[in-house]
Amino acid sequence: MGRMAEAAFVVDSARRRVYWLLMLGVLFLLLWPIWTVQYPAMVDYPSHLAQVEILRNWTYETVLQQRYALVLKPFPNLALDLLGVYVFSWLDVPSAGKAVLTVLMILFWAGCHCLGCAVGRGRPVWLAAVAALLVYNSTFLYGYVNYNVG
Repeated sequence: MGRMAEAAFVVDSARRRVYWLLMLGVLFLLLWPIWTVQYPAMVDYPSHLAQVEILRNWTYETVLQQRYALVLKPFPNLALDLLGVYVFSWLDVPSAGKAVLTVLMILFWAGCHCLGCAVGRGRPVWLAAVAALLVYNSTFLYGYVNYNVG
């Protein structure tokens, strides 16, 4: 390998390192508002948490069985409910909700990186870090978590 190729490899390696530091910093910025508050300020989010609480305790509480009917049909918007009840059942309900929001953030962040690599023909594109910040859009702030996961 010649000196020019070696220099290009070193520069490319340094750029990738800076890119990943930037992307990890953006991921930290995305997750920080979720985990630093008790309940994220999202309009529909408390109803999702209440739904998870009802689904977790429905078989044990007769009052919930009297007030709510458990409909076991596939619905398209059940991401928070299924993840909160089954996948993160070992966490309390608010922490399970935050874990689902964390999964949502990581999926969006990784999607921005993959889209950037596809646009950049295998090389990371710096705009992926900016695009990842768009996860905080109006549908997310309204609390439509299932819509955002989809």
